[in-house]
Amino acid sequence: MFSDNTLSVYYYLSRFWELDTISSKHKLTPEEKRCEQIFADTTYRESDGRFVVTLPLKEPPTILGDSYNMARHRFISLERRLQKNPILQKLYFDFMREYIELGHMTEINSFDWNSTKSKVAPIKPATMPRLELCAALMGARLHSKVLQSLTLKFNESVFWCDSTIVLGWLSMTPSNLKPFVRHRISEIQDIVGGDCWRYVPSAENPADLVSRGLSADKLAHSSLWWSGPQFLQQDQSIWPQFPRSHDKSTLPETVRIFHVNVDGENVISTLFNRCSNFNALQRIVAFMSRFLKNCKLQNQNRTFGPLTTCELNNSLNLILKICQQESFPEEYNLLTSGKLLPPKNKLLSLSPFLDDNKIIRVGGRLHSSFYDYNVKHPVLLCRSNRICNLIFQIFHHKLFHAGPQLLLASIRHH
Repeated sequence: MFSDNTLSVYYYLSRFWELDTISSKHKLTPEEKRCEQIFADTTYRESDGRFVVTLPLKEPPTILGDSYNMARHRFISLERRLQKNPILQKLYFDFMREYIELGHMTEINSFDWNSTKSKVAPIKPATMPRLELCAALMGARLHSKVLQSLTLKFNESVFWCDSTIVLGWLSMTPSNLKPFVRHRISEIQDIVGGDCWRYVPSAENPADLVSRGLSADKLAHSSLWWSGPQFLQQDQSIWPQFPRSHDKSTLPETVRIFHVNVDGENVISTLFNRCSNFNALQRIVAFMSRFLKNCKLQNQNRTFGPLTTCELNNSLNLILKICQQESFPEEYNLLTSGKLLPPKNKLLSLSPFLDDNKIIRVGGRLHSSFYDYNVKHPVLLCRSNRICNLIFQIFHHKLFHAGPQLLLASIRHH
């Protein structure tokens, strides 16, 4: 049996453990749940092993207000107040000087802030100008991210590059560059906007310390790395200038553009008086047509090699069409638009019409005959046209100086 004292001790011990028992399942408040959710969604680990944790703010950051402009306004107000009260100004200066002597503050003459980023060159071989261009693009992207992270407003940004080729590309229109360079120059110009690019010598370029490598002890005492080139603290008039003016036509990765002035005259018609042989003229026009066609196609679909019969026939039809447009401009326009010739037109008696190739041919009652199509409906040419003379010359030599009737009949048959 237990005594009263034993029962009281037992009771109090049981009561003690009941009060100090921790629940196996803790119930989180709504704020704690939201905090844990923010931690799970935003916490991540960088490549160097460091964890990045976002502060779980209850309110959005905008509720803090514009602290920079507020601090600036208060600083200017304090400056005006000290200027009006010399005694208060002396006390303020003595207090700040004592803080500096005690080591609580450090006087900073200039604002030094560095943000760098490097990237390993791709495995695929690339030229040095292309690598320099990729570095310029990476710098422009870093500049954009820094501006988005800061609340400060900058009136001007100056970009530096030690590659004269990249600076030459940046001064050109992107449409005059090849695809690899064009895409990156366009992105840089979109990010940078109207800010300027300037030349920096390689010896004064802090980025070269990353690409060429530098030991940790030398980097710790490198003023070029921590403070930038010395000329940045001087007037802009003595900043480095571009060493020489680049001739844009000698830059690599550019597209050569040719301008042809024809003064409103058909390009092919100018060849009529320059060629003395019709076969040569026909082949020249065929190669020109092939070139124009290949310019619109991809490499695997382009045509190469000797001219085909189809290309020569198309060239002949094009020459005859241009010849008729020059000799019979009014009649050709009327027939093309589907209108009838005027009653007193000189070609009306020939019953002209347009064939499938838009060439004027002679109509008439021979369409039901058994003759060849070219015989029934010969092509209409003006005798004073240069093409007509070239055709007669080639058939004259081909038929070994045949007579006029045989020559004319052979031409009409072909």
